[in-house]
Amino acid sequence: MDTRVCSRAARSGNLVRKCLIDWTTLPNELVIQIFSYLNNRDRARLSSSCRSWRFLGSSSDLWKSLDLRMYNCDARTANLLASRCSNLRKLRFRGDDVARVLTSLKASNLREISGDLCMSINSDTLCSIAVHHDELEILQLGPEPCERIHDMDLQKIAPFCGNLRKLSLSGIRKVDSVAFDALARWCQNLTDISLHDCVNVDLKSLGKVVSVRFLSVAGTLNFQEDGRFVTYRSNKDKLLITPSTDIFKAVASLFDNTAGDERTVFSNWRTSINVKRNLNEVMNWLERILSLSLQCIAESNSLGSDNFWLDQGVALSVSLAKSLQEDVQEQAAAALGTFVFNDDNETRESVRCAAVIREGGVLQLLHLSKSWREVLQSVAVKALSNLSVNSEVAKAIAEDGGISNIVNLARSTYISVAEHAATVLWNLSAEEHKDAIAEVSGLQALIDLIYKWPTGGDALLESAVAALRNMAVSYKCSMLVIELGGLNALVSVVQRCNHEGVLEEVACALTNIASQKNISKAALRQEVSALEVLIQLTRSPYDAVREAAVDELMNLSIYGEKWVTVAAAGGVQALVALANSCSDASHSLRKKAAFTLCGLSVTKTNSIAIGREGGIAVLAALVQPGAEFYDLMNIFELNGLPSDENPNYSGAAEYLYQPVF
Repeated sequence: MDTRVCSRAARSGNLVRKCLIDWTTLPNELVIQIFSYLNNRDRARLSSSCRSWRFLGSSSDLWKSLDLRMYNCDARTANLLASRCSNLRKLRFRGDDVARVLTSLKASNLREISGDLCMSINSDTLCSIAVHHDELEILQLGPEPCERIHDMDLQKIAPFCGNLRKLSLSGIRKVDSVAFDALARWCQNLTDISLHDCVNVDLKSLGKVVSVRFLSVAGTLNFQEDGRFVTYRSNKDKLLITPSTDIFKAVASLFDNTAGDERTVFSNWRTSINVKRNLNEVMNWLERILSLSLQCIAESNSLGSDNFWLDQGVALSVSLAKSLQEDVQEQAAAALGTFVFNDDNETRESVRCAAVIREGGVLQLLHLSKSWREVLQSVAVKALSNLSVNSEVAKAIAEDGGISNIVNLARSTYISVAEHAATVLWNLSAEEHKDAIAEVSGLQALIDLIYKWPTGGDALLESAVAALRNMAVSYKCSMLVIELGGLNALVSVVQRCNHEGVLEEVACALTNIASQKNISKAALRQEVSALEVLIQLTRSPYDAVREAAVDELMNLSIYGEKWVTVAAAGGVQALVALANSCSDASHSLRKKAAFTLCGLSVTKTNSIAIGREGGIAVLAALVQPGAEFYDLMNIFELNGLPSDENPNYSGAAEYLYQPVF
């Protein structure tokens, strides 16, 4: 790679080549500083450009913090990273498999370990983490329940965690005196304990850990609120938060000057200069605990939480999403995207979405989705994908200028970000935002997604194809899909994907494209190709896919006036074969195939083809006594299907008028 950046300037009619910068001459310290602003993947790509940058990219100064949550990290990957992790201080990971290979990183100087989705992490893994990282100061596992960790495990790891300052665990069934005695003895620097959704906590023994300043036991069943807590003289300047607390008012009481809107207490604190150090620590802790609690409440969707969300939960989540702490931003965004659609009541969902819009939640999520941190991007755009199912939220995204940002996210190199962005476009394209999406190259981004993730992305493919399906309802967008090669992309999906939901969306997308009228000759040729793929889907092993394909062929044949093109693409043969192959359990599918053949029989050529393929006997066998028989019979008589002009129709009248029992 040529690391020089050059330009050309016009002077006196001559082009003068001028070298602006030679990147190889930059001081190493400056290059490392530039690298520090990149995420792990971009840093690795840039490091591969030349030998000197490869050396600088491996500098331990760049590897003080490592977030593996967006990556698959097996033992081989961990061994490859080990040479860079000698100075690693902070590590975040996702999943039990990653937890088991952490020791392979050889990061003995780790100070902070945070993991989520660690539901199956066991005693051996936890002890291994503690033994190999004796400098550990912060250990966080959750918010998912760690059901395989027990109080005895805390007793085992305590002697190796003498520097531990913060311990946060979720879902441990029981934490008794044995665990707290060990923590009190060995972890004398422990100031912050968080035991979320730990069913049984021995609160009396917890008092032995005298170093604790911050405590959260949300979800503990053996804890009873004492209404006199705030009146005790010894509890002055202490804060007790429960589900019934006015949280904004309670937090505002920590400050001497509480004039003004209490709901701005967090934003006022962040911009304030003269705040005591102890109060800063309290506020930072409150942000972390409240955001985690909001995420847990949203995921549990407990009965009676509706008033909480409307009264203060939404406003609190939006306020916390503006935090300067990464964890707080992620958890608050996750809460906003989860609580709305964890209920089957559509009216309640609409009210909750309206609250998110009113509090500025949509705009804040769009802002977070622009972060350079890929995990926050993923969480924010996932929240938007959930919320944008609501038409008012979709409208708010468009009005806040979010469509171009969502299209850019669809081009992400991270599959989870691209998937959620495609889902947002799917939701927006169902409304009146089709032209706005097309104007910012949204169609090209959706088509590119189909080629970009050929494997391992069925959910992404379904969202991308569904968005194309919605866009193709518009004549303008449908023609643009053809022009950009969208038909070829849809055909490629059928060739390599066997996912039922994806194939259903492909069938609908192809139909919307094929149903357009007044298309050019070039587009007409591609239309036939689309119909051929649609007909191919009638042979799918999935009943739902076959039914979707037949539904679309029926619409095209009867209502779309595409009799000639459907037949030219092999529709008659496929429909007759489908009707013959259907089992008795697929009577609905057989009937739809029959009505589609009826629609095709409007032309003489198609009628002859139906007879030649054995369609008369097939249709006659499907006729049932009653209204369906007469409707089917009248269609055939109207189209002149039983005709003496075609020798293949011999005996057709007898078939049609003979009741089938």
